[in-house]
Amino acid sequence: MLGRATSLAERIAACRTAADFGALRAECTDAVVASSSPRRVIVAGPGTGKTFLFERVLKAYGRKGLVLTFLAGLVGDLRLRLSECAEVSTFHAFCKRWLHLLKGAGLGSEFLYYPLLFKLLEADFCILGYDKSTGIERAFYDLDDSESVITNAIRLGKYYSAVSHTDCVFRVLRHLEKNRRQIQRYPVVVVDEYQDFNALETRFIEVLGWRSPLLIAGDDDQALYVFKRARPDAIRGLACSDTCERFELPFCSRCTAVMVQAANTVVLEANKRGLLKNRVSKLYYPYPPDKDSDSRTYPTLADARCSVQNKRAPYMGKYVARAIGRIPEAHVDDAKAKGEPTVLVIGPKQFISQVHEYLAANGVASILKTSTPAEVVPLDGLRFLASDPESRLGWRVTLHVDPVDDCEELIGRVLSDTTELADSLPASYRRSKLRLAQAVSTLLRGEPLGPRATTELESTVGMPVCDVVTALRSERDEDTMADEEPPPDDGPQVVCTSFQGAKGLAAQHVFIVGMNDGHFPYRPSDPSELETCEFIVALTRGRRQCHLVSCGNFAGKWCDPSIFLQWVAPYTETITANKDYFA
Repeated sequence: MLGRATSLAERIAACRTAADFGALRAECTDAVVASSSPRRVIVAGPGTGKTFLFERVLKAYGRKGLVLTFLAGLVGDLRLRLSECAEVSTFHAFCKRWLHLLKGAGLGSEFLYYPLLFKLLEADFCILGYDKSTGIERAFYDLDDSESVITNAIRLGKYYSAVSHTDCVFRVLRHLEKNRRQIQRYPVVVVDEYQDFNALETRFIEVLGWRSPLLIAGDDDQALYVFKRARPDAIRGLACSDTCERFELPFCSRCTAVMVQAANTVVLEANKRGLLKNRVSKLYYPYPPDKDSDSRTYPTLADARCSVQNKRAPYMGKYVARAIGRIPEAHVDDAKAKGEPTVLVIGPKQFISQVHEYLAANGVASILKTSTPAEVVPLDGLRFLASDPESRLGWRVTLHVDPVDDCEELIGRVLSDTTELADSLPASYRRSKLRLAQAVSTLLRGEPLGPRATTELESTVGMPVCDVVTALRSERDEDTMADEEPPPDDGPQVVCTSFQGAKGLAAQHVFIVGMNDGHFPYRPSDPSELETCEFIVALTRGRRQCHLVSCGNFAGKWCDPSIFLQWVAPYTETITANKDYFA
């Protein structure tokens, strides 16, 4: 066992040469690979080599294992590294595939996968008078059927022969719980970002573990998915459990020394305020053989105090653009070699949007990635009706966006009697929608529409036919990502995104914009645990340099620098970005 005579922290402090550090890091990795425990858990900070460890563990078995993560952005890199030794998938894609193998687990093999199903069910609950005070999504996330929310949602989903992301997981889970022998065996199941899993999902992993060893990794300091009821206490519980063997990955090969020190200080400051009080204590050190040179070149965080930020004086954008212009070409090449952006601009939406706008207007190509909740649209219903004119889901979507007279009464009657929606519709309404569905079917076959059909379809769906074809060929996700065209290959690639969007990403240079009280954090006297985790995530995305960008006046209102800047003040160098700076 590591550090029997001396603690691991003391052994790290005793390292003097690159060989010392390399031997100790290898020992930490070897311990995980050599373990025969059926339940291994790693709680480790960002950039500590989890993917390298996964590869070693998987290859040690000689047969393909399974790797699951919630971050779609990580899947490509994981597949590139692990495809020869593992099946790599996002959690929802894995469950969707299993639901097809199980022929719908009670829905039948012809079920429809519609991510926005719960929006329809919420409306149905109101029509039928069901109690949904806990919320449909929340009830599934928490596995809480105390008010029969799950039971009623499952019944309605069966009527429509449809599932969304969340009830897909639930249906597969309940089937496997009752049919243990159908759970596939793997030499090992690797689960990454476990802090992002909620009660439904952690139960699913537990069930997979009935027939396969588990290797679970995560970091409760990076728990950002509170919107989906993710539970960092799940990984905390595993780390302290007698049924799991816990391991350390203490060395960060991504970040410079000052970034690691700042992240550790944020944890200490948060603890003083009663935040992260149940976190798993973990060692987090920069790895000198990889980071000494960068740490000497960039010994501080840049604390950029812009005097103003508005349309007429977009100083945040100006500051970021000027800093990008000074990035060495070697850093751009390194980013491309790693398949990463050169620059990440991270922060609240109102700031990253303005910075992106300035960059785009001044010749710095960038991608803006922001998520907005998807909405039920007419084309959804027409797509289902094009395949099946009697589709209950297709007609329900169509009624949602274009209701008939006494629509709620009609829907309530049909759902209570479980009769066909199509048979209860006014004949003229049915004919007009089926005519549009036929036009969609024509487009799916690659055939042209006549002028009248084109005009009618475009008027109904609110987009030109060419965009209709594109939309029909793409699957909808939970959120619609607003991505612009990727930047050219001959310059730095810049991505502007939210804190959640930055998860799983890394870049040579990082700019955290909007470092102002009232924005980040929202309540300076009472920062939330989520905001603290967001700051840790943002601080640890960079490989070379991190800029903390604030402003004295935003959109005509005076702002104070973020209290977070006080927390990391020992590691910053202040830059006054005013009119004279840009002269």
